[in-house]
Amino acid sequence: MTGLVDPGTTRSRNPRLEPADGSLPPAGRLASVLALQVLLPVAGWFVILCGVGYLVGHQLKDSISGEDGVNRWFASHRTPGWNDITLVVSHLGNTSTIIIGMFVSAFIIWRLSGRLREPVALIVGVSMQALVFLLVTIMIDRKRPDVPKLDESPPTSSFPSGHTGASSALYFGLAIICATQFERRWLRVLFGVGFAIIPFAVATARLYRGMHHPSDVTFGMLNGLICMLIARRALQRA
Repeated sequence: MTGLVDPGTTRSRNPRLEPADGSLPPAGRLASVLALQVLLPVAGWFVILCGVGYLVGHQLKDSISGEDGVNRWFASHRTPGWNDITLVVSHLGNTSTIIIGMFVSAFIIWRLSGRLREPVALIVGVSMQALVFLLVTIMIDRKRPDVPKLDESPPTSSFPSGHTGASSALYFGLAIICATQFERRWLRVLFGVGFAIIPFAVATARLYRGMHHPSDVTFGMLNGLICMLIARRALQRA
C-alpha cells in the first residue's frame, strides 16, 4: 500500500458521497445506480454522438473537408521510423490491449488500496465507451480518409475512433485514480501525466496512419472521457 491513500487511516474527501473504505453499495443499490446513473446518461450521450456523426458525415461533410489536410500532411511526411513508432503506439488502443490493461489495472488498484469503487468505475467506464462506440458505428457510416493507409481498414465506420475512445476511457481513468489515490505529489504527477498523454499519442498515431479524420479522434476521445466520468461520478455518489 506504499504511496497510496490508506483507507483505514484517511477519510473521504466528501463522506456524504463516498465511504472512506471505498466499498461498493449492496447489489440492489448497485444495480439501480448502474441503470439510472450510468446507462441513462450514457444513452443520452449516445444520441448526441449519433447526431454529431450524422452532421460530420453528411450536412457538414463539405464544410469540414479541410480537416483531411492533416491526414495528407502526415501521409507526406511518413518515415520508416515513425511508421514503426506509430504502430506500437496504436496498439496501446487495441481491443486486446485495453481489455487486458483494464482488468490487470483494476486488480492492482484493488490489491494496493483495498478499495473497490475505483476499479469497478474503471471497468464500467471502459465498457460503456465500447458499447457507445459499437452502437454509433452501426448507426453512422463514414468513410475513412482518402490517403494511403498503414493498417487494414476494419468494417466499422471511421466515426468515432475506437482506438482513441478506448485509450481515453482506460488511461484517463487511470490518470484520475493516480491523481486522487497517491499520497506523494511526485507520484500523482508522474503517473497522472504519464497516463493522460497516452490517448493523445494514440489519436496522433491514428491520424498519421491514415485511419481516421481529426474529428473522428476528437469525438472518440470525448466518448472515452465522458463515459469514464459518468461511471466514476455515479459510483462515488452511490
